[in-house]
Amino acid sequence: MPSQRRSADAAKDAAAFEQEALALVDRLYATAIRLTRNDADAQDLVQDTYLKAFRSAAQFEAGTNLRGWMFTILHNTFLNQRRDRGRDPVDADSEAVERAPDDREAAPNPEELLLRGTL
Repeated sequence: MPSQRRSADAAKDAAAFEQEALALVDRLYATAIRLTRNDADAQDLVQDTYLKAFRSAAQFEAGTNLRGWMFTILHNTFLNQRRDRGRDPVDADSEAVERAPDDREAAPNPEELLLRGTL
């Protein structure tokens, strides 16, 4: 019997966690919009936040600040995504670069511009 009681309590806690977490979706989305400045990226960020939160729900201590916990996950996920995007290599079309006009000879270099301004 005690194991059934613990199982019922765990299911009750999980349902309460889910209900409280889902009640924050609008606030999380508004923050995600401010961070990403893009609707699709904000939706992805909120989805990733909920995925991480539900996967880690067992680590959340009932009675503590769920809202703060969710927003911490959101901000950390955003920062991790931004850092990871900065590591992506830059794609460049080498053929387009080769066809681009070479303006180096026509334009003076910065030193020449500086010297012209001081003379």
